[in-house]
Amino acid sequence: MNKKVISIILFILIFFLITMNSILANSKSFIEIKADNNILKAGEETTLVLKYIGTDARVNVIKGQIEYDNNIFEYIKEDNIKLLNGWTQIEYNEKTKEFIAIKKSDVKLNEDILQITLKAKENINDINETTIKFNNISMSNGTENIVEPEHTLLIGNSNRINMNMQENTGSNQDTKSNINSSLIKDTRTSKEKLPKAGTEEEYIFVAIVILTIIAIISKIKIFKLNKRNITNKITLVIAVIITSTAILMPFSSTKAAEKENAEIIKGQLNNDDVIDYEDVRILEKYLINKTTLTEKQIQNADINDDENINIIDLSLLIFKLEKNNGNLKIDENTGKKEYRETTSMYAWGDTTLVKDEEAQDVYNTLKKLNVTTLYQSMHRSKITKEYLADIIKGYHNQGIEVYRLSGDPSWVYDNSDAKGDIDEIVTYNATVDNDSKLVGINLDVEPHGNKAEWKENPQATFTQYIKSMTDIYNYAKKYDLQVTICINDWMTNYEGVEELFKNAADTYSVMNYVRKRMFNETKIGAEIQLAEKYNKKIESISNVMQSEPNSESYYNDGMNILLQDQEKLMNKYSYKNLRTSFHHYKPIKEVMNRDGN
Repeated sequence: MNKKVISIILFILIFFLITMNSILANSKSFIEIKADNNILKAGEETTLVLKYIGTDARVNVIKGQIEYDNNIFEYIKEDNIKLLNGWTQIEYNEKTKEFIAIKKSDVKLNEDILQITLKAKENINDINETTIKFNNISMSNGTENIVEPEHTLLIGNSNRINMNMQENTGSNQDTKSNINSSLIKDTRTSKEKLPKAGTEEEYIFVAIVILTIIAIISKIKIFKLNKRNITNKITLVIAVIITSTAILMPFSSTKAAEKENAEIIKGQLNNDDVIDYEDVRILEKYLINKTTLTEKQIQNADINDDENINIIDLSLLIFKLEKNNGNLKIDENTGKKEYRETTSMYAWGDTTLVKDEEAQDVYNTLKKLNVTTLYQSMHRSKITKEYLADIIKGYHNQGIEVYRLSGDPSWVYDNSDAKGDIDEIVTYNATVDNDSKLVGINLDVEPHGNKAEWKENPQATFTQYIKSMTDIYNYAKKYDLQVTICINDWMTNYEGVEELFKNAADTYSVMNYVRKRMFNETKIGAEIQLAEKYNKKIESISNVMQSEPNSESYYNDGMNILLQDQEKLMNKYSYKNLRTSFHHYKPIKEVMNRDGN
């Protein structure tokens, strides 16, 4: 057997294995459906309960379609569907028989999601059995559309009841033929693309045809040219490039202009300047064909910018709202409408330690960025009631909580100064009202700052860092203080990082400073997974300080680019306790003034 035949056989075998794996994965069930009454009698009711038997606690959307015989059962209305265990906002389309519901908190294993009550008509005495089907059931956790195989329940006059996936679809052809033939099938697929203008599609097609013709002619011409005639060859190639550019330029410039002029506000569907659960309801209705959306609304509904409108977008929107207490503000200060999720701000120095009239400019800047947490450095001489109380109260009145920002590499080996800083917070808090109290401490302790020890044995230094941070955390928790630790984006490369996330802080603020790594799965993605595993809060810090190379900072590109990248990051990861952060106030204010923000 020659190598070519062996290669073909291996290719077919690999393709077969991949296909089978996909089939098996798609056939795994995460929904169980049971009926409380399988003996069909005239005028009686049967209640169907949908139970979640999957393992992903993050799923927060369920969508499906029920198929039943209208000659046997009365029409299902939305009132016949009851939501259970915190599931809410049911929407049901009586024409298509599609339903959709959401949940604002984690789902539990073996949790009942909803129940549907069907009532048999009075004239069904001659009917022996009927089938009830659940089609197109899907759920989402914000990252994928999890599809459930078809469920069929067989209900009749005997004690027979069967629920399976695909097995009974061919049984009882007489009953099957009675099922309402006008049933509208699911038309809102998981791969629905954003609408495209017909003229643009025609333009692309014409451009491709022209370029193909040019390429064929050019190839023929080049072969016909004398091999030694290099000048003619180069001239022909340049002509092809110029022609291609001229053809594609109008299209690309048109698209760029459209993108620039479009006023896209992700999640805003009812134009009321607030993104809330009313927008969620509109998207629910759209996904079950109960309403239509304008092209602008569809762009706003594409939360993850993948040009598909499906339950993943709905799931992401719910996560966004839950991270922001049920609504998102729309900020018009930048000249166009956009929303910002809550963020935190690092502040070194005394620039933000102001009050009264001086504080208004600081408040306005933080409000533009929707900052709700300020990590403020402060010398111990200023942590007094006389100096600090009115400043903290001013921030509190703006809806901003304040942490003391502190840290030194030496705390890896001797954390007595860290505990001293905590003692000062405790002493100060005991002298002031609740509105003037510090919420906790942010520990900016970088283990590699111990240069000699790090050079000799970085793993041993990191292990000691974990031990010290855990000790400081336990000390702070004795006084009911919140603890945030500022960590580098490369710490997941070292052993023990999981212990760090489990035991050392309430919030992990990741220095996601290098722009080219901002969305990296092995960087911020790894930290998010650990935070989610131990139910911790996590922040991705963007750097605006001048740096070399400049590509590692947003100082030159400005705040608009930074905010766009932060929104992309938030759309990529669905973890409810993720938010963004800024480093730090002084250069951010400088950049905003420079760019007119």
